[in-house]
Amino acid sequence: MNILFVASECAPLAKVGGLADVVGSLPKALRALGLDVRIALPKYDVIDDKKFPSQEMGQFSVPFNGEKHSIAVRQTVLSGSDVPAYLLDHPQYFGNGGVYIEPDASSGGSNAELNRFGLFSRAIPDLINALHWIPDIIHCHDWQTGAVPLVIKSESQKAIKTLFTIHNLAYQGIHLRKDAQQAFDKNVADALTSHPHNQAEINFLASAIAQADRVSTVSPTYAQEITTPANSQGLDTNLKGLSHPPMGILNGIDTDYWNPATDKFLTTHFNAPDEISAAKVSLKKQTQAVLQLPIDATVPLVVMVSRLTEQKGFDILIPALERLLPEKNFQCVILATGDKKFAAELNKLATQFPDKFRFAERFDEPLAHLLYAAGDLFLMPSRFEPCGLGQMIAMRYGTIPIATAVGGLKDTVKNFQFPISNFQTIGATGFVCNEYSAVALIKTIEIALSIYQEQPQIISRLRANDMAQDFSWKHSAQEYVKLYNMILINE
Repeated sequence: MNILFVASECAPLAKVGGLADVVGSLPKALRALGLDVRIALPKYDVIDDKKFPSQEMGQFSVPFNGEKHSIAVRQTVLSGSDVPAYLLDHPQYFGNGGVYIEPDASSGGSNAELNRFGLFSRAIPDLINALHWIPDIIHCHDWQTGAVPLVIKSESQKAIKTLFTIHNLAYQGIHLRKDAQQAFDKNVADALTSHPHNQAEINFLASAIAQADRVSTVSPTYAQEITTPANSQGLDTNLKGLSHPPMGILNGIDTDYWNPATDKFLTTHFNAPDEISAAKVSLKKQTQAVLQLPIDATVPLVVMVSRLTEQKGFDILIPALERLLPEKNFQCVILATGDKKFAAELNKLATQFPDKFRFAERFDEPLAHLLYAAGDLFLMPSRFEPCGLGQMIAMRYGTIPIATAVGGLKDTVKNFQFPISNFQTIGATGFVCNEYSAVALIKTIEIALSIYQEQPQIISRLRANDMAQDFSWKHSAQEYVKLYNMILINE
């Protein structure tokens, strides 16, 4: 079976968020199952030519925006694999700036984004012709590839099936219809789906939902949530109208990269449950020293690695910390970048509680690994969470998640519940906050801190349960193979 992944991100070539991790990992797992999987993405300036050398395979011409655009195809391979990655090279549209041109361009809106991802989508049929390799299915990811299913149908390649995966329904790629009409061929532009609330706009994500042979998303619970008005971002009618409901397949993580036994960023490694406590004491002291917190191996270390957005729960987390930091004995470290308002509030907390709280406003890969490994508790109080990778990584390192009961968090974090005699048999892995509010989050954190300080045997069992979870791509890849087969037989 031939599968072409089409996406705006792919780790380690070009990464902004979790989409890159999926596109950089799932093809390897599918390849191991015998599928011929290849990847296409734009060649951005941020792709390091020295680190990821590529060879030009040829060129082709694409009509777009009233002009003919020459695009070169360069081939490299995913690190540690033989999965080919095709980089579409067009300096004017793809080479300017990072992966996304605008600060929040992941959600679409600007003409520069329309041009970049419109041309990329329009080029996919020509790429296939140039490769002399025909995919059975084109697997598209998020709104940046939302035009691909429609373009494929319009370019006499109707035999090729398309699967569209929604990684975050909040990002929809909304543009003025008149701009799309100028950019695309008339038959494509006229068929692009209008935005539900404004007929003068088109919605690339809605177009993909309408035109793809099947739609999937990244967790079973999120697949259910997005068909409800409260969680559909205005697209519940579009999603409910599908002949096949969206299928939720949980993402995995790269368990070779995220491995406490071999992690290159750690000075202390661990693998078995009986090694966790001693390793975490050492790593906690290292974290405290690096961040100039008081050295104390007995104090609970609560950590968070995240994007600084309302989606990730900072609107309830900050009030919760304002209440808990003066009253409870714990240290908290947050590593995040994003919303400046939230950043200012977190910096204020760091000033108010210099012995308890640190906010690292930067991208820091070594520190992220250290926090995942050293932490006792991991914060993930998301407002909504399509899948979430942070809680999976934390559990891989025996760091117990505190999470809200939404999306992929609900699918992956099993709540510790009283009576204590039952928790071992139900396989509890964390502490779940069932209501999205600061009050409910405070209560959940208080329970977790109390258990940590008063009942270490429960913490040891939760850590062991966490590390026993299998969040590799193996199972998810098998589920995708089943879905691909259903698509091919029109089931």
